[in-house]
Amino acid sequence: STSQEIIDTMEQNMATSQEIRDNMEKNISTSLEIIDKQRRLITTNHANFCVLSQCFTFFMDGKVNWTDAKAKCEEFSLILAEPSDSVAVPLRKYMVDKFGDVPAWIGAKCDGNQFVFQHSGTALPNKSPLWDDNSPTSGNSGTD
Repeated sequence: STSQEIIDTMEQNMATSQEIRDNMEKNISTSLEIIDKQRRLITTNHANFCVLSQCFTFFMDGKVNWTDAKAKCEEFSLILAEPSDSVAVPLRKYMVDKFGDVPAWIGAKCDGNQFVFQHSGTALPNKSPLWDDNSPTSGNSGTD
């Protein structure tokens, strides 16, 4: 009886040890995923900054469409910014001043005379004094 109790206790300890080992492997795997995400954030060509109390991460991966931009943000657990008109123009000016005239998604479509911000439906004429001297860059039509 005592031998059986010892065997039972040893089996319980082994099962507990296996459960602990499995949990440790799961935690290590999760930690490695987090480290990999942080490594990608550090090594990815991007910048973090704030404009008018709103903070942004800007990925400088070249020109992409809305779907690709959204997917890139989600890859890093971020949300594609859809800044309000009052933030979008200073944001674009900041980006041009800081990074040069790089393509940036601000969620606006141009009909030739004005840009219509997709998230709000509001329009800003191409000739508005709110635009920087060289913006909007799309000129006649397209997206900016």
